[in-house]
Amino acid sequence: MEKINVLEVNNIDLPGRRFNGYDLLNELKDNDSINIKQIVIQKQSNNNKVKRLLTKNEQIQLLDNLEKFEKNLSIQSNLSITSPALINSKEYKEADIIHFHMFHNTKLSLISLIQICNEKKVIMSFHDPWMITGRCVHFGNCVKWKDGCNECENLNTLFSFEEDNCDVMWKLKEMIYKSISPEIVVPSRYIYDLVKESPITKNINNIHIIPLGVDLNFFTNKIDKEEARKKLQISNSDIVIFLRAQKALKGTSYVVEALKNLDTNKKITILTCDEKCRFEEVKNKYNIVDMGSMNNEQLLYAYNACDMFLMPSLGES
Repeated sequence: MEKINVLEVNNIDLPGRRFNGYDLLNELKDNDSINIKQIVIQKQSNNNKVKRLLTKNEQIQLLDNLEKFEKNLSIQSNLSITSPALINSKEYKEADIIHFHMFHNTKLSLISLIQICNEKKVIMSFHDPWMITGRCVHFGNCVKWKDGCNECENLNTLFSFEEDNCDVMWKLKEMIYKSISPEIVVPSRYIYDLVKESPITKNINNIHIIPLGVDLNFFTNKIDKEEARKKLQISNSDIVIFLRAQKALKGTSYVVEALKNLDTNKKITILTCDEKCRFEEVKNKYNIVDMGSMNNEQLLYAYNACDMFLMPSLGES
């Protein structure tokens, strides 16, 4: 049997590794039937099966400049250096299957999907609804994604626009979907129903629900709370609240407001990952431990150290 070559395409390898293909890369070792590689813009691992999409400093600079130029034009995923870099790469040319994760993070051009889908078997993982909206990653209560994203009422959410070009982006996606037929993977019935309901993906029938998994051999309570807190330098007497701090989408501002209004004599530690310094307003009232970007081991200790994991997200998949 001929070996199948799979190329996972993503912005970065280690952060988000459980859903961007990196963990699968390690789990599914090369065998007689499959060979998997990953290609990313930002490589943090030492894995020789992960390749950099852009290898020269001037390419990285051009990428940054194009991103700023697009922001000034209030467009996204139109002007791209990563699309030609991908298509001309050795890994792409050898691949039988291209698997895209978080397409809006890869700085690929949407229009390049037509060429790629004509040349390769393509899988697209929709980790959020961005691929069916004019701009939004999560649209809240808005229903304008159903009929063209005209007259957007909030341009300041993640991937903000200065001017309202959401309808232009929506129509671009509509045009592209008429020319492609990728396999679409979604993590939940919620995203599945959105894709089925969207008028721009109505011609695509190949939609598969593959729930996000958790490795229960790794994420266990085998580390006791006292040991975990010692590792993170947190008092055993504190109540520990663990959360992901992020200005966009994760509801961090609501947590800050709740903590400001909380009337308690109890000692509380706020343990955070991702963005730092989001709790400056309450740092004199609570013990704040900002871990920033966490690796797997740190995450395991954080889960075992906390009494509560808090995530009042504005939108999840």
